[in-house]
Amino acid sequence: MKKPLLSFFIACILILMNTYASTTFAAPSVKTLWQLSFDSGFTFATLPKNDAVVHIRSKNVSHGVYHFDIMTIDQKGKIKNKWNVTEQDFILKKVKSEHYLIAVNYTKGIVTAYSLTGKKLWKYDARKRIDSIDQLNEWTYVFTAEKIIALSSSGKVVTTFKNVDGVKYFANDGSLYVLRQNDTTKYELQKYSNSGKLQWKTNVPIPTTEHPEQWNVEVNVEVKHISNTHVYIAVDYFKVKKDEFRTREDEMLQIDTLYAINTNGKISWSADITAYNVVEKNDRVIVEGHQFVYSIDQKGKPNKIFSQGIHDVYLTENGDFFFLDYDKRTLALVSSQGKYKWKISFPKKDSYFLYGQHTIFFKTYDSKELYLYEHGKQIGVYKSNDYFYLTGLDEQKRIIYIEEQNEKGSYLRALKY
Repeated sequence: MKKPLLSFFIACILILMNTYASTTFAAPSVKTLWQLSFDSGFTFATLPKNDAVVHIRSKNVSHGVYHFDIMTIDQKGKIKNKWNVTEQDFILKKVKSEHYLIAVNYTKGIVTAYSLTGKKLWKYDARKRIDSIDQLNEWTYVFTAEKIIALSSSGKVVTTFKNVDGVKYFANDGSLYVLRQNDTTKYELQKYSNSGKLQWKTNVPIPTTEHPEQWNVEVNVEVKHISNTHVYIAVDYFKVKKDEFRTREDEMLQIDTLYAINTNGKISWSADITAYNVVEKNDRVIVEGHQFVYSIDQKGKPNKIFSQGIHDVYLTENGDFFFLDYDKRTLALVSSQGKYKWKISFPKKDSYFLYGQHTIFFKTYDSKELYLYEHGKQIGVYKSNDYFYLTGLDEQKRIIYIEEQNEKGSYLRALKY
């Protein structure tokens, strides 16, 4: 696990956080509800909450310590209450429909949870330096040099794991998978129960082709998805032969395999495909591969259900996928059976593609235009003389939250679409 969680959550707490913003013109289909000005800094998140929105914004960063102002803003753009917290790192955690903030002091080994109204919920003291923290579902994981401590949503210790070397992956049931590299071409997968007990370990098959001295071999192994029944592991094996001066590629061999390992550590099936993303859909597995989208049955037989060509595919959590063709300026939503649900043309080639659950956005590279689509139909356009970036989306109330920055300062703007 990596220590700097703050940058990860800034990018991922909402899928709609990318570039910069500052607006002076809105098309008639997009209405400005209110605008608030702020000092310099950056937005951590803008979260819809009942009849208001919670805005989390940095005030300053000094020597790796973050200071955040957390405020509740009503539907008219008035600040109802405001509080602040200063610490080395933060993550936003969600249990059911409630968000709360977890502050971390790595040096002192302390984790503190706050409600978004500023109430201290709980505090955990590891009594030693914390290397990193992570969270999944209702559990927060605290990593020290020797242990991984799992904390409940109330801050109580649920279980502990031995912190062995390797890449860690937590399953929804609280069990832990560790992918260990024992040699250049030797990988082992270990599974620990949610009580911290080692249940099994198994070797991940790696191709064993001959590779004399002039051949260079690279192996990449990664867990792509963990379900209730299987762990899906992608193995990319690449071998290249250099000429006698070892300055150019002479021959090459690439073998890509996806393995499905069951809950007992046995391989259920393997498929010779490149796997970028994996999603389970009913009794099948949908895989985004190189130039194709595959549907794999329970015996491991892959079926090409859609050709990606040289364009971009974005696999969604329900097994549908977006097919994006920048050259033709088209975007399509395709089902896991390869059927088109809708297809649209977007105005400009040089655009970022962003999406919520039902809403699609194309934001131009110069960050001055935003095109809105819903269920495959264009519903609005937003234009600006300055740069802007999206900090939050409330699809239920049909509101977009945008942060703007120009020479006069920073602004949070609520837009109704």
